[in-house]
Amino acid sequence: MKPLLFLLMIVVVFTSCNSGGTSKEGTSDSTKASDSATTAAALPPRNPDKNCYFGSTHTHSTMSFDAYNFGCRTTPDQTYDFDAGGEIEYMGVKMQRKQGLDFTCLTDHSEYLGVNQLLIDTTNPLSKSPVGMLVNSGNKDSTFKAYTTMGLSMVHEKPIDYLVDPKIIAQNWKYEIEIANKHNKPGKYTTIHSYEWTSAPGFANMHRNVFFRGDKLPDVIFSALNSNKPEDLWTWMEAQRKTGIDVFAISHNGNISNGLMYPMKDTYGNPLNMAYAERRNMNEPLTELMQTKGTSETHPTLSPNDEFANYELFVNLLFPGKTVPSKVSGGYVREALGHGLEFLQSMGANPFKMGVAGGTDMHSGMNATEEYNFKGSHAGVDITAKQRLYNPLGIGTDVIKESAAALTGVWAEENTRDAIFDAMKRKEVFCTSGQLMKIRLFGGWNFDQNTLKANDWVKTAYANGVPMGGDLPNMTASAKAPSFIVQAIKDPNSGNLDRIQVIKVSLKNGKYFEKIYNAVWSGDRKINPATGKLPPVGNTVDVKNATYTNTIGNAELSGVWTDPDFDPKVPACYYIRVLEIPVPRWSTYDAKALGVDVPKGNPASIQERAWSSAIWYTPKKS
Repeated sequence: MKPLLFLLMIVVVFTSCNSGGTSKEGTSDSTKASDSATTAAALPPRNPDKNCYFGSTHTHSTMSFDAYNFGCRTTPDQTYDFDAGGEIEYMGVKMQRKQGLDFTCLTDHSEYLGVNQLLIDTTNPLSKSPVGMLVNSGNKDSTFKAYTTMGLSMVHEKPIDYLVDPKIIAQNWKYEIEIANKHNKPGKYTTIHSYEWTSAPGFANMHRNVFFRGDKLPDVIFSALNSNKPEDLWTWMEAQRKTGIDVFAISHNGNISNGLMYPMKDTYGNPLNMAYAERRNMNEPLTELMQTKGTSETHPTLSPNDEFANYELFVNLLFPGKTVPSKVSGGYVREALGHGLEFLQSMGANPFKMGVAGGTDMHSGMNATEEYNFKGSHAGVDITAKQRLYNPLGIGTDVIKESAAALTGVWAEENTRDAIFDAMKRKEVFCTSGQLMKIRLFGGWNFDQNTLKANDWVKTAYANGVPMGGDLPNMTASAKAPSFIVQAIKDPNSGNLDRIQVIKVSLKNGKYFEKIYNAVWSGDRKINPATGKLPPVGNTVDVKNATYTNTIGNAELSGVWTDPDFDPKVPACYYIRVLEIPVPRWSTYDAKALGVDVPKGNPASIQERAWSSAIWYTPKKS
């Protein structure tokens, strides 16, 4: 890596940020051309049994300050073109997804949004500002000083006033709105208005992506430079809703939050209470389970009995030039689900009753999530195979620790802004590790193996149960055990399916515990009665040639699972995890391209997977 680029990474890699204010009447006139411009007659019929749509809830274009400094020149136009299935040129390489996505949420950072483009424009007054003169000096040291000044201003929450002029941010936000509206095609491809708010106290990741329903939007958006406290972001969102602007946030990268993402106290140091729980649930219905900087489901130290916990872990803070491990407890979703149940029992409210989503966080302007199509996520830092296998990322780890990211699957009546937003808000959402695997989960009290035999079983499941993200209806203390319909259908361009697991989080003596059940699996394998483990599905990966065969596993798995350990007096939640058979990791494809072995200590194959949002059970009060 070139020394200057490495230093730029050190300065900006932790500065992903956003900005604030309220607009006249709370809305922008530039936001009118979207779903409302298309008549209902032009859309396919709404499906009450829901369709599955895939997209990324987290990505960055050249409009993001840090992406620009990494060398990304992919415009919002190109981001939408790529995600919709088009071909773009990315740093001299032609790129195209094998299958396009259904929706995109472009979450550029709002602090200094689009400012780099203004600084290098010699016709713009900002080019003559102190930072602009450094940028345009032609001297590398001066350019580095300029970006250092900008980066550190965000870290220390001391914004450069002339670069955060609300008029500038509003102008660039308006531009992003217009480009999103240009590409929005209701019923075919949806663009969701969104941005990233990035708080990084002590280099701990406290980032949130913010999403708006439909077309009614603020003129200026709230930034971590306005406040780095999530509670203050919630206050701003609550104010927006009072003006008719529907909005929520998705937290991301709990794995590198240093234990702050799912805390036992709020950011002011106060113990969590019912008001906090209600506000967090209203403002943050979802959390990001995976992205290019690792998974946040669980960690081997938290789940020592989970044989699949050690998956795509990214364990260090985004700390410049140093290796600083992130605190584990407080940073992973499964533990948070458990702590949420503890809070429910102790104070009557659950602050972590959240569904799960998946994003890329790629600072390349494109969501290339296929292992065989991964070209890095930080533009000039990891564009070549050699860089990806052998270079440091500049934030306490190596590029090879990046993942080919994740995607969000939603179950919605139609592919429109409102329908997708509503599906996310009600948590009928799941996360995949980047492939297009469809999964469903329904919970109820009357499902049995015959339920799935009917052609209209989905209709029955909705009528007699609840989907992922829902709550089982309250029953008496003598209620029988709930049953769950589980289904997974493979991505046609990825590996067959190994198994569906049900992960139950419940309480024992007031403390949470977890248990993993293999519910449905491929082949004629038998669970070992001594260990309770299911034998591995096998591995067809040819590491040298970076190939595999779908001669093992199933194309589809489904079944009805009943909790054998149900206690009607104890709160619980259930989610499913679906594993594919092993396939080559992206680093194996790169090793083949270079004619080298996969670097030691890194997996040659991985089992791609998907995770559902949970279904909750709360005992009926006596």
